[in-house]
Amino acid sequence: MTDTTGTPEEVGDPFGPPPQPTESAATVKAARNGRYRDALRSGDLRLLVVSFLIDQIGSWSYAVVLSVYIFDRTHSTQWLAVAGICRWGPNLVLASYAGVIADRYQRTTVMIVSALLSAVLMTGLAVAVGTNAPIAYLLVIIALSSIALSPYRPAAGALTPEIVGERDLTAANSIFAGLENLVVVLGPGIGGLLLLTGRPAIGVAINAASFGIG
Repeated sequence: MTDTTGTPEEVGDPFGPPPQPTESAATVKAARNGRYRDALRSGDLRLLVVSFLIDQIGSWSYAVVLSVYIFDRTHSTQWLAVAGICRWGPNLVLASYAGVIADRYQRTTVMIVSALLSAVLMTGLAVAVGTNAPIAYLLVIIALSSIALSPYRPAAGALTPEIVGERDLTAANSIFAGLENLVVVLGPGIGGLLLLTGRPAIGVAINAASFGIG
């Protein structure tokens, strides 16, 4: 015959000691927020976060402004498709090479050079938009700016572990992941507001300035 005796916890005795409470959702949330605060104690990480926000909001708002501008001038979805290829294509093609550049050279230097080149090209694009230059000329500048910016994100991503260390790396990556979702909404919204000015060159100029600030 099988022995069914045991401790109160084993047989579920209602008169036994209560079970140990599990970790509450509030405790988990507090611990997670604590990790975020620990990561953000790094001044370099805070600067990187601010730079990321300025750069990405400017880039997304500029994308909206430029797309509307090109469509208003051409009334052609084909030109919009070509503009999209010029903006995103170089990043796809040069992604592996950009990663090599970020690994081979000092990351901060790569980011500064990339941002400065992008600022110069965006300034030229703002002038081109303001003077209604030929669309083909705009597409060339868009492609060149995409090439200039391609090493920036790999360098910034590789710099993060050096700034926060392994202990806070997960929290830092979570912060950037959340911010990426935010800028996808905030950037185009700001771009739409800039279109209300009736001067699309302003939106492009603000993006050029964001590279200098960020």
